[in-house]
Amino acid sequence: MSWKDQTDNDTVPQTLRFLPSREPKPQLRSSDSHSPCSLFKMFSLDSVVSTLCHNTNAQAAKSIERHKYKWRDITVREMYRYIGLLFYMAMVKLPSIIDYWRQSSIFTIPFPATILSRDRYRNILWNVHMSHPDADKENDRKSGTSEHDRLFRVKLIMDTIRKTCKAIYHPRRHLAVDERMVACKANTWRTQYMKAMPTKWVFKLFVVAPIPSNGYTIII
Repeated sequence: MSWKDQTDNDTVPQTLRFLPSREPKPQLRSSDSHSPCSLFKMFSLDSVVSTLCHNTNAQAAKSIERHKYKWRDITVREMYRYIGLLFYMAMVKLPSIIDYWRQSSIFTIPFPATILSRDRYRNILWNVHMSHPDADKENDRKSGTSEHDRLFRVKLIMDTIRKTCKAIYHPRRHLAVDERMVACKANTWRTQYMKAMPTKWVFKLFVVAPIPSNGYTIII
């Protein structure tokens, strides 16, 4: 290869053709009927929720050794109820968790108590675990090495959502890397303080999303 100077003619690179492997659109059959629940379950497979239940029960067994409270193993159906309440609480804001079960007020909200009791909800909240606690311990031993996975505890659900996002929607030609802010009250090494944002404490994620944006995430 030799250096070119101003007397050389520019060579225009070959324009690449956009040849998607699938038609760019949602990959759902129009003949199928979908409910909000069935669409949600595409992103949270029953097998994943079953693993979530298994790991939560394992974490609860360890918690019982240190604390005196009753625990019965959580089922897939009950885990979906718990997840449903998380969505409900994200839309109906109250100052404290116990306010959702408060009975001695004119502002009583009856719905949460029909899904889970307050104590059961709190027990699940304290123990919910996406990864197995023994596997967590093994991963923590690798801290400071290249084999340590900082996202190990959320890897199961993150990988499932990532695969589903790719499977059920094929984007058009134009994509961009965008920032996503996920509100979080936890104090972790990944939590950032965003002074100018309405929600101050967040996880900052970088995602691949369509242009113009329709809010869909292709890759986290």
